[in-house]
Amino acid sequence: MYREGVRAFEAGDGVGWSACVEELRRRSSAKAHELADRLRTHGEGGALRRGSREQLCELARVAALALPAGTRGRHRVYVVLLHAMPGMPEWGFYVGMTGRAPEARYREHLAGVRDGKGYVRDYAVELLPAVYTRLNPMPLRDAEAREFELAEALRAAGLFVRGGH
Repeated sequence: MYREGVRAFEAGDGVGWSACVEELRRRSSAKAHELADRLRTHGEGGALRRGSREQLCELARVAALALPAGTRGRHRVYVVLLHAMPGMPEWGFYVGMTGRAPEARYREHLAGVRDGKGYVRDYAVELLPAVYTRLNPMPLRDAEAREFELAEALRAAGLFVRGGH
């Protein structure tokens, strides 16, 4: 599927390329997700960014600046720094959305409450308020969209991202 996506990209077939990325993202293996992220950044050399924790967090903060600031509402997006997750570069990010304070939701993740695949529970280092604080708060519909937009902005910057449904 990855090679098919590369061929579509090189042929200028945006629809075929996008379909390959989405198919890889639908698969549950970490390797498929890594290949989807690599395929998404194929035009920039096909590699996820690597670097120090501080460099990647700053890149995430700058990528989030492109999104509109929050206004009113009770929902929030949040970003968690991940480390040493199998099938990913040394550092990665988890993007989520909550109706609670991000700190409270983070504690729930760590306790295994409504934790889905356990990315945060097993690989979290810390919350990154420098990335998400400016974007909050917002109404539910905006938060759902912003979660996806934030994850896509981080991926577009070449960062490894989980979540961001």
